Amino acid sequence: MPITVPSETNIDVICAKIHARRASMYEKERLVELTGLRGFPNLVAKVFPEQGLESHRQFERRLVEDHIAQLSWILAYLGGHPFDLFKWLLRRYQLENLKVLLRGFLAGRGPRDVSRHLVAVGEFPEFPAEQMLTAASPEAFAEAIPDETVKSIVQKAFETSGRQAEPFYIEAALDTAYYRKLLHAADEASLEDLAGSRPLLVRDANMHLVSVALRARFNYDAAFDAISRFLSIPHALAIEDLQRAFDAADVRAAVRALPKTLTVPVETAESVQDIERAFLTSIYEVANNVFYAAGVSFAVPVAFFYLKRIELRNLIHLTEAYRYEMRPEEMRRGLVPAAE
Repeated sequence: MPITVPSETNIDVICAKIHARRASMYEKERLVELTGLRGFPNLVAKVFPEQGLESHRQFERRLVEDHIAQLSWILAYLGGHPFDLFKWLLRRYQLENLKVLLRGFLAGRGPRDVSRHLVAVGEFPEFPAEQMLTAASPEAFAEAIPDETVKSIVQKAFETSGRQAEPFYIEAALDTAYYRKLLHAADEASLEDLAGSRPLLVRDANMHLVSVALRARFNYDAAFDAISRFLSIPHALAIEDLQRAFDAADVRAAVRALPKTLTVPVETAESVQDIERAFLTSIYEVANNVFYAAGVSFAVPVAFFYLKRIELRNLIHLTEAYRYEMRPEEMRRGLVPAAE
């Protein structure tokens, strides 16, 4: 059932509840403790005791759905532009479902195979998976989406990606549209609402831009012209900065070409994945500082969103680490922030 939008924001209640809930998050010592368990079943028992979860897929799906539920309640206490902004932050999980359907459609996979990878996303309605996956064309795939906002984003993504009907290009177009709308929503908020939040939102958008540019360069051997139309987001990195990084000879040179104002610890990066992890570490540090310094303000739920997002990323990392029988020290190095 869709949430009724309150007439005003009750930030006192939100902040009180969020500060109480952070104590139960898996971070720092509680997170490191999870790297010393005896196998995947013990990880499941520690995080979701008596839930009857057996497979990695079941566990990861439960992690994501629990994560979304731990954020969606905040909407019930937000009104006006803060509601719109936070709801758009949560929209990212609906778009992740969309990407699953998109990959399945492009690969010609059936609804039964693809649907098991979808998750419940709170108040956002489910996509008509069967109709989308059996669509006769990209245009019909987009037309099957009942949510007009998402439909327009997908239509634009297909149009923008042109002949490059590959998941990387279409997903880059989708994500760029998401960040453009996110930062537009931030522009609509008042300075009081936005205080402390904008640095996190811009850093998130910058991580996306750098990831697209460097994955195109080093993973897909694409030309800059093939991805430049995905690299324009208001308030984020200028396309000239991204081209300098793109033109670098290797990943380390690309890191050196990025503006120093990013303050991202990437001196030892050897892969694009290392750069992305460094960005997430910087997002964690900024979100943690904002969480404690912002007082009673809208910046607290925004910081909480990013802290929870990184918690989810770490728990999924540990799930895969146990699946592939990594050593505890390897698990800890892969956390955000890394735990040595």
